Amino acid sequence: MSEMNLSRLYYASTATERYSPLEIGNILMPCRKNNPNLDVTGVLFFGDGYFLQCLEGERANINLLYRKIALDVRHTDVQLLEFKEVSYRYFDEWSMKYVPAASVIAKILKETGLKQFNPYLLDSYTLNAMADVFRSYSIPESITENVANPKKAVGFGIFDIFKKRS
Repeated sequence: MSEMNLSRLYYASTATERYSPLEIGNILMPCRKNNPNLDVTGVLFFGDGYFLQCLEGERANINLLYRKIALDVRHTDVQLLEFKEVSYRYFDEWSMKYVPAASVIAKILKETGLKQFNPYLLDSYTLNAMADVFRSYSIPESITENVANPKKAVGFGIFDIFKKRS
């Protein structure tokens, strides 16, 4: 991929309903399957009824994916927060990493100075600080085992459905 076509996009949206861990897994599974074909990487965060997602890849592929995402009825008020050309990927190892809200929201609020999570209020600096938190999040081994066998997953283990890129 040409370095000058590598782009990073952040968007925020509001969930149209309360989603269970299984439903979040159903959102993530197509990402696992389709993103490698588009050479798209990224992370999804869901907390306090909001989605925050970062997509990285060739500009044309990111545009295509974002247009499709904007039409998804599982969320509303889709707002582009940032879209820029970049020289490297934050999430180069992940077709779509998922970070469960319960385990990182306090750290994010502390580091960003927000009183409650609202992705619509984030500026570029804060988005990148959050990306660092997301990137450094490591999954407990018990969750990794659940991901390997999702039928046995319980609780929030299903949240961590993702594919590590090789």
